[in-house]
Amino acid sequence: MLLNTLKGKNILVVGDVMLDRYVYGLVERVSDEAPVPIVRVAEEHCIPGGAGNVASNITSLGGRATLIGIIGNDSAGRALKKELKKRNVFVLPITEKDMPTIQKTRILARGQQLVRIDHETAKQAFSKEGIEIIAQYVKKNLKSIDGIVISDYAKGAITKDMAEMLIKKAISLKKPVIVDTKPEHVAYFTNATVITPNLKEAYLMSGKKKVIEAGYFLRKKIRSSVLITEGENGMTLFEGDKTTHLQAEMREVFDVTGAGDTVVAVVALMLATGNSLKDAAKVANYAAGIVVGKVGTATLTLAELKNALHPVRSNEQ
Repeated sequence: MLLNTLKGKNILVVGDVMLDRYVYGLVERVSDEAPVPIVRVAEEHCIPGGAGNVASNITSLGGRATLIGIIGNDSAGRALKKELKKRNVFVLPITEKDMPTIQKTRILARGQQLVRIDHETAKQAFSKEGIEIIAQYVKKNLKSIDGIVISDYAKGAITKDMAEMLIKKAISLKKPVIVDTKPEHVAYFTNATVITPNLKEAYLMSGKKKVIEAGYFLRKKIRSSVLITEGENGMTLFEGDKTTHLQAEMREVFDVTGAGDTVVAVVALMLATGNSLKDAAKVANYAAGIVVGKVGTATLTLAELKNALHPVRSNEQ
């Protein structure tokens, strides 16, 4: 596993893009108007979220990322584009009218999240013109793309037709497709290279109540490898008729926000370099252990990953 080979790999990220806004403050008293804390704002900043966080992790690890998603013509959209540019993420310019940028605002004090405020409308889907732009871009550029990530938060950017188009084109050129999706859309992704649900999602997708049962059910149902992330219990990879469990490599856990995005980014880059899915899962397991030790939607650097890696113990059944 030569991590230096991750540099320069070109990954296309398609999915639901959002702006994560963090407001940090001090709580010194409770309001007279209602039994709620008063937060005196000390600092705030914005970070790309959703598919934007996947793309940011890819560039932070030395890869190249092209991001396709719906970003509104509003203040949140402008802030999001600015943050993506700072992270060297190329955004394919598709303007969809009257679709605001999805925004999640988290208010924190003393290291604790007090509340999250979501700004979003009903399902945000690409227009026919937008889908055609995406299809033509993929057709023209797929040979130079080393892998595709579909980051589906079920906000509307990814439809069944969109998913099938991306997977079909990737298969034709033997490019890996890594999918992070919500349970209601799992059937969209038949024949993807790998899907990466967390444990709760895997149970909902499969209707099963045990990891092994859920993994094998999904593996058979959508004809894709399955990497189930299990928090403090690590990860389990289902590939063909083999199951590999990886024990968690967590340090102190501060925030799990965006950890799944980091896993997807690492797996995509590892597969793009020709590494096996098993090795990709091993490295992603370490990556997850690093980012949960950071507060907020976090990215991972190649140096951090190199410093954390050591011989990995796995139990193959």
